[in-house]
Amino acid sequence: MKLIKQSRLFFKEGKSDKVYEIDLCELSTNEFLVNFRYGRRGNTLKEGTKTPSALQLDKAEILFAELENEKRKKGYQTETEVFMELPSLDAIEPDTLNGVILQRLQDAIVGRNSFKTEWKTSRVIWKAGLLGLQEAIPFIIKLATRGNEMQTYAALYALIKLNATTAEPLFTALANNVKQKSHILNVAFEGLLTIANETEQQKLCNQLLEKLPTEVRYAIEIDDLELLTAALHQNTENKEVDHFTSIYLLCKIKPQILSVFSAVLKTWNYRPPYFKHLRAIYKLAQLRNDAVTLALLSYGFEKQPAMFRRTYALDSNSRPYLTVIDQAVKVGAELKNKDSKLAFSQYTKAYFQKNAVDFLKQTAIAGGSTAYLKLAVNILLQYKEKDYTIAQEKPLSDYGRYDYKTKLYTYYIVNYPECSDALLLSTILFGNDSERKLQANLKFITNSRTVVSSSYYYNSSTVFAAPAQNSGFVDHTSTGSVIDAAKNIFKNLFGKKNVVPPPSAAPVIHTEIEQKNEVEMLPRLELYPELWDAMPEAYVQLLMQAEMGRIHLFAYERLKAHPKFEEISQRFDERAILQLLNSKFDLPNKFGFEILKSDESKFAGKLSFVAKILGSNTEQARNWAQQLVNTNSALYFNDIEFVLTTLFNIKEETKSWIDERLQIHEFSDERAQAILGKTIAELLNLENTEENNLQAKSAINRLFLIAQAQAEKLSWTIVEQLMASSLSSNQILAAKILLSKVENVSATEIPITLTEMLLLSEFAEVRDGGIDLLNRYPDHFLSQHIHFLLKLIDQSDERILDAVFATINRLVVHQPEIGNTVVPALVYALMRKEKFEGAHAKLSGFLLNQLKGYWNTGLQPKEITKLVHAQYRTSQLAGYEILKAYADSNRFSLRQIISFGSHEILAIRQWSWNYFKQNVERIREQRNQSLYLTDSKWDDTRAYAFHFFKTEFTATDWDADTLISIVDSIRPDVESFGKEMITRFFNAENALTYLTKLSEHPSVNVQSFVSSYLSTYAKNQPHLLQELTFYFRSVLTRVNKARVAKNRVFSFISEEALTNQETAAWAVGILDDVSAQSTVQDKATCIDILTKIKAYYPELDMHLTIKN
Repeated sequence: MKLIKQSRLFFKEGKSDKVYEIDLCELSTNEFLVNFRYGRRGNTLKEGTKTPSALQLDKAEILFAELENEKRKKGYQTETEVFMELPSLDAIEPDTLNGVILQRLQDAIVGRNSFKTEWKTSRVIWKAGLLGLQEAIPFIIKLATRGNEMQTYAALYALIKLNATTAEPLFTALANNVKQKSHILNVAFEGLLTIANETEQQKLCNQLLEKLPTEVRYAIEIDDLELLTAALHQNTENKEVDHFTSIYLLCKIKPQILSVFSAVLKTWNYRPPYFKHLRAIYKLAQLRNDAVTLALLSYGFEKQPAMFRRTYALDSNSRPYLTVIDQAVKVGAELKNKDSKLAFSQYTKAYFQKNAVDFLKQTAIAGGSTAYLKLAVNILLQYKEKDYTIAQEKPLSDYGRYDYKTKLYTYYIVNYPECSDALLLSTILFGNDSERKLQANLKFITNSRTVVSSSYYYNSSTVFAAPAQNSGFVDHTSTGSVIDAAKNIFKNLFGKKNVVPPPSAAPVIHTEIEQKNEVEMLPRLELYPELWDAMPEAYVQLLMQAEMGRIHLFAYERLKAHPKFEEISQRFDERAILQLLNSKFDLPNKFGFEILKSDESKFAGKLSFVAKILGSNTEQARNWAQQLVNTNSALYFNDIEFVLTTLFNIKEETKSWIDERLQIHEFSDERAQAILGKTIAELLNLENTEENNLQAKSAINRLFLIAQAQAEKLSWTIVEQLMASSLSSNQILAAKILLSKVENVSATEIPITLTEMLLLSEFAEVRDGGIDLLNRYPDHFLSQHIHFLLKLIDQSDERILDAVFATINRLVVHQPEIGNTVVPALVYALMRKEKFEGAHAKLSGFLLNQLKGYWNTGLQPKEITKLVHAQYRTSQLAGYEILKAYADSNRFSLRQIISFGSHEILAIRQWSWNYFKQNVERIREQRNQSLYLTDSKWDDTRAYAFHFFKTEFTATDWDADTLISIVDSIRPDVESFGKEMITRFFNAENALTYLTKLSEHPSVNVQSFVSSYLSTYAKNQPHLLQELTFYFRSVLTRVNKARVAKNRVFSFISEEALTNQETAAWAVGILDDVSAQSTVQDKATCIDILTKIKAYYPELDMHLTIKN
């Protein structure tokens, strides 16, 4: 018996000092036991078991966990928890925050309260973790499992924050307890990962991998991120996501998979079954300070819509109907279900939004500029331009509240600042803006006012200030909720407060850049400006990576105003400048150009860099580069790297200019050859993507402007390499080179394998080149390579087929024997699935109309037969036309001819019938094979076969075995035909053969047929009766069937049994058995016959007993 897992728990309180040990043991394969021992520590322990019989592993683990949890609820803890020494608090200042926390923890352990106020233990533990209070670790370990789940969770959270290596037994016990709640298991495992060394982490890694699906585990083990991406997306699509939290835990050991994991999380909606895992991952990310994952999920909490609106308390018994699940449910009860259909109500959404803001601020307080800016920047990078909202003024409702005294409609107007509904962005960028006020709906406003109008529907041009009467309006710029303010206003519609006229709509933010000194005078609206200034690199990251203009404006203004701006700007290298210039946003483009201009003399000398600028998104930068090149064209175009970069430039704005400059500049042969070689080398390294193809096409077109003569001299090997490339543009280049070569040399000098590669290309433009080359080959050359042409018959391009047909038409005029080679190829092409719509019609038309003279000489019967039986109607009809015109039908085997009789096309079946009619002698000679026509699946063919054999065959054409073989058919009509033929051509010499062989037939009709011969041919033949035993038993044991045959058999047995004792004994054996299992009627008949036999032969032993 092998020990798999053990838990040792202790209880020490007062005089009690007990131990409880639990073992999970393996008895044999998939047989496990849960044993326990208990007693006073130091004494001999009593033993017991929870498993009288062995269990499977999963059930045994649950039993183990249940027993462990049961003891923990009674106060048992691990050895570390029980016997850990608590530090003295004498040296701790009692009035300090740390002292208060430690004292409250000690009070929780001993069960007292030294303070006037009472705190939950979980809250004290959480606070100790946030404060980084290392002295609290022993207290927290002791308290971890002494309270509710929240206290356990808080303890684990705090111990991870404190990096408490002494908590390893606690982490292990909880992480391996299968009955623990998932959030406890996750945090406990995170604790193990946090304190583990490299060796221990590898063990934990293996443990986590075992929890993953096979395909995911395999992808991670071989570090194949592409395969992992596909597997995770498939899991998401199938809603198989229970393992995703385990994958996130694994990311701590294998950070390379985090990018793939995050990309998949972005595709999730915040609904079941995904949301509970998103929540778990979010909490773990907070523990890790994982800025990337926190930013992604925090943005999701803000932008994803709530799944449903909860309108009742969670403990309510109401069952509201929810359209999202098309069901009326108790919301609270449903949310507690393990497989709940609900998640992410408006309250949950608001909680996580507030939590994300709180965590952001806590990070700034606890972690300083590095931690805060890492999180803040990652959050800002989540926002897109579509998330930006302009500052605007609009009514709370488009419908006014009517006042019967003033006979006017009242509207409550709210001023929303820009990005008012982007909680995190506004907190980060405008957290110090005193005019912004956060409302209960988590949107920001700046102020509000009341206006009136004679119109019931809001129109900004018709509203005016409310009359100043009965002052009763609240201060709309206070921090109260807009909704509450609106309620107060509508309660007192006759207030006297003057309302200023509505201002014009707030303008859209423009990215006009102020001068540096003006920027410095602007108030700092962002949250924690001192942290931003401590790390100005964050501004640079936002300029280079953010995808919202307002974020760019913030970063640009603050970076320009920073005291170290000049020093920072000097650090920008060519890569960084190009990234700014290639941004799809104007402000990064502008900033990149400013950096470029600040040291343009240095950058102007970097020729390759100037070439890259010509392809950038910044017009000013492109114009700057063009001016440089125009002033010294020779300098730049004599540089191969510069030329290479311009060849691949796909910027539409510079296309004409580059083409013009390339044509103007005179390249030497040597230089053009070098450019050609480097360009082709670059092309061969490109993958087949849309952008790469655009670049390659641009390079190829420009290459022929400067190096066409050199391209014509390229070796066949290079051309073949280009053709073998997956990039379509490379194949186009190969075609252009070959077509260029053929202008100066004979087409026969071009390897035909290259032409074949062109024609077989998946790209139409390349195939066009192949068709052009094909048409340039002389006929004598193509006739020597006829098999090359035949390969092209089966291609998916209709134009290639047309070209091949035209070529064949020319060739057969002078070399008719080629037709004999072509027709089989066409026949086999017709048997295969067509490669384009109408292909079979084209092939059939060419075969039937142009090559009719080659059918008899070029086609074998087997090929025609295959064509007739092809899967496609067009092909079958073509086969029929050939079949009708085929000169020597006797070349077909009889089996082939008979197969035509089972064809679905009537005309083909009729051809088979006519052949039989016209070739009676051959049919007679091959009688046995010709009879297969009677087994055709078509009724009309079988009917013709019956008529044919009845009328064309005489008695001399038949023998007993042949006729019996016809009766053996499983088709009832064929069986009847066989019986008819036996009757028609009956020969008494064969009677016994018919009787013995047909008696074995299972058919009721045949057995009845046989019974008619018994009295004539089986009479007085005891030895024959022995051979027919099976037949007699078979007939007599049929239930409710073959009554005529039964009566004949009973009559025959009754007569024969009385002829001699041998026959009587044979009859008794059959009748004894039949009487035991037959119907009442047949049983009576059996008894009657047995009675007669007993009277004749009283000495015979039988089951029947006759009483006098």
